[in-house]
Formats: sequence, structure tokens, C-alpha cells
Amino acid sequence: MASIIASRPWRGYEDVRAMQELAVEQRRRVGRRAAWHVGDLAWGFRCHEGREREWRIRLWEEGGSVVAWSWLKMSDGTLDFDVRDDRRELLEEILDEPDARVVYAFEDDDEVAEGLARRGFGPGDA
Repeated sequence: MASIIASRPWRGYEDVRAMQELAVEQRRRVGRRAAWHVGDLAWGFRCHEGREREWRIRLWEEGGSVVAWSWLKMSDGTLDFDVRDDRRELLEEILDEPDARVVYAFEDDDEVAEGLARRGFGPGDA
């Protein structure tokens, strides 16, 4: 029986820990290729604390664990995300964010680059 992946909106700061758990799991799975570190998330939320009304955060869960998340900062249109390497089929849904203006990805991540190109994004200055 296939497991179900469900998407839901951010419920508040209690979700930061679940997002950090995905970062730890990704470090274990892909090492330095992991896009996020637990400290990145803690710092990012701390830096932007109080601006929650300007965020659109979604989490994708499977079996009680977060397998992907997206964080759109409405103030500048930056879309950050993480997706477990074995759940990359969620990329299309994650990247299907009409208000995203800036998305960062590894230069050699062809799968993300192709998804971004389909949405009109191209390489920019980093």
C-alpha cells in the first residue's frame, strides 16, 4: 500500500522543529549536498520573527514526518524550500508558487533548474 503525502499550511513556530528534522535527515542522506542546516532555519525564523503575516509556508507530511516544505517571503518574493531526496516528485507542487520571484538552487541540480525554467526562471546572479 502506497503511503499518502499530505500538504498543509504552517501552524506556527512548533513546525520549525519538524522542518529542522528534515534538514538533519537530509544531511544524513546526502551530506554536504543538503540545502539546509538546522541552524539556517533557526536563524532565518529568528531574523524574520514578527513578520509571520508576510509568509506563506507549507509542509508536506508522510507518516507523521515532514518530507518537504516551502517558505515564501511575500515581502520580496523569495521562495525557499527543502524536499527529501526520495520525494522529489513534490518539486512541481512546491515550485508552483505564483508569487515567487526569487528561488535559489544548486547550480548543478538539473531537476530543480528544469522546474524553474518551466516557470520562467533563469540563472541569475548569486
